[in-house]
Amino acid sequence: MRRFAVYSLLLVMLCVICSCADDTKVGSGLLGSEDLEVLFTDDFDIILTQHPPTPFNLSLAQFYSLGTLDNPSFGEFTSSFYVRPTLSSFSIVPNFVGGTFDSVVLALKVDTTRFFGRSDAFYDIDVLSLNESIDDIDTFRSDQVFMTNPVPVGTRSRIVPSKLDSILTYDQLGDTVYFSDVITIPLDRRFGASIFVDTLNNDNLVGFSTLLDGFLVQATSTNSILQVNLADEVSSLLFYYKDSSGVNQSFPYRFSGDAPLNFSYDISGSNLEETINNPTSELFYIQGHAGAILEIDIDDVNKLSDPFINHASIEVYAQNEGIIDTSIFGLPLALDLLRTNEAGDLVSVIDLAVGQEQGQTRGIFDGDIEVDETKQIVKYEMNITTHLKEILEGRQSSKMFIAVRNRTQTPNNLIIYGPNHPIYPVRLKLTHTKS
Repeated sequence: MRRFAVYSLLLVMLCVICSCADDTKVGSGLLGSEDLEVLFTDDFDIILTQHPPTPFNLSLAQFYSLGTLDNPSFGEFTSSFYVRPTLSSFSIVPNFVGGTFDSVVLALKVDTTRFFGRSDAFYDIDVLSLNESIDDIDTFRSDQVFMTNPVPVGTRSRIVPSKLDSILTYDQLGDTVYFSDVITIPLDRRFGASIFVDTLNNDNLVGFSTLLDGFLVQATSTNSILQVNLADEVSSLLFYYKDSSGVNQSFPYRFSGDAPLNFSYDISGSNLEETINNPTSELFYIQGHAGAILEIDIDDVNKLSDPFINHASIEVYAQNEGIIDTSIFGLPLALDLLRTNEAGDLVSVIDLAVGQEQGQTRGIFDGDIEVDETKQIVKYEMNITTHLKEILEGRQSSKMFIAVRNRTQTPNNLIIYGPNHPIYPVRLKLTHTKS
């Protein structure tokens, strides 16, 4: 019996060994006798459609643009913004009773790394008080206009951002403290005094909102844009006064985080307008803020039969031959691809959305500017691998839109070559496996 059991075990082991010795290739049970071929192609017809500046719903911003740009390629652009001084629930307002009002200024912290245009440009700034409340508005549009008093409550002329004043404040002991890179616009003294003396309302959130709806800050400049950081502690409506003991003091009313931007465009007579009216043009225009965007249609990709997509990307090249002085008007640091959702709004394509969710785009979507060693050839490449798969499955449109990344806060402009350029055309680059 024991011998029979040993023989049986040997027989089973022999069967296992023989089965493992079968001449079987990995995957042949799935693919049969088909041969796989990995292919690269960029031979697709790309259709570009130029879109004019189009307003959109604003997201919250940290940096706010101020100034004007005017050039024959894009036309005229103006950026202004609204601010609403307020009090937080944690604010401790000093007791103004018995104090003596001195003056009030609107202080704006300038980000000196975020100039677009000449650093020695002049700015003429007007501050107008609002005649309506913006507290109850949930969504702001990039072209939204609010009613203002036509007479400025404050002005400042011939400001050069590279030669900004320091701002003086006082600590609780009356000692002076200075902050640099700050624009200060003196406001009407009677206006400031009326707020200072209203001690029933100027020390609490609800009361202060009845005293002041906010301001429109607008400027003309010599073809340049500066950006201010409203979230910085220095940016404020700043009151100077002597307290009841005669000590010099200052108190800032900070700005609400829902301050909207306002962008306006006039493309009359520009190359951008000509491209819109003449679709055969081989140069196309992309702007930050609410400026021109570019529609790209890759419907020709549907001619592929049963492809397995390994990688897909859109590649565009910047026109970099002197139409725009890129040493002054820097090119966008990155581009994004957008799609239209069911509500008709522009949202990120899938690959970009995944990158944003993970707190990065490089390695997932890219889109960053790429400059060769000669600094002459500039391109942007954007990954659309997942998005393209959904196009081929009929779940997404083949039309997308190219826009400047973070366009709410980015004024930079870009001219790109069209799909028929002999050397640097817009391309869909595709690596796929064909059986």
